[in-house]
Amino acid sequence: MFICNVCGKTTEELTTHQEEHGLDYPPYEEMVDCCSCGGDFAESGQCKICKKWFNKNFCDFYTSVCGSCAKEYFTPERGMKYIEGREQEKEFYVECYFNSDVRHASWDLLNLCKDCFIKDLEYDPHTEDAISTLKDFVFNDIYDWCAWVEEELKKQEVKAEIERVLV
Repeated sequence: MFICNVCGKTTEELTTHQEEHGLDYPPYEEMVDCCSCGGDFAESGQCKICKKWFNKNFCDFYTSVCGSCAKEYFTPERGMKYIEGREQEKEFYVECYFNSDVRHASWDLLNLCKDCFIKDLEYDPHTEDAISTLKDFVFNDIYDWCAWVEEELKKQEVKAEIERVLV
């Protein structure tokens, strides 16, 4: 399936035409026809969550979760789980959140920074700053976030299937 980058129109097959460029003889250039709105088509996928078609070039070519749903899936807890699972704790807690040099950070400093971040989320009335920093860090690599969301959804599906079989 293909989707227009401008209007979102979908099509199963792309049509082509020969562009002769004023030449009387081949080789002619084979061109993909553009969408009626003037946009061009990209390979698309159907989102596993919302079931809408999306441009796979926006997210990771291999995921089946659109960027919009991946962003909606975000919670501070999931963001922290993503950072831990992708082994980016030092980069976030020390370098990004506390603006310190990660090269010289000990594990004690990492744990202290992580504890401070969690306390900011729990107690600070300006928690939105902490959440915004976490979102910016996570969405900085939207491709990897989409892939991680899909991995999490697969884990949930497997867990549900196991529970269904055991009951």
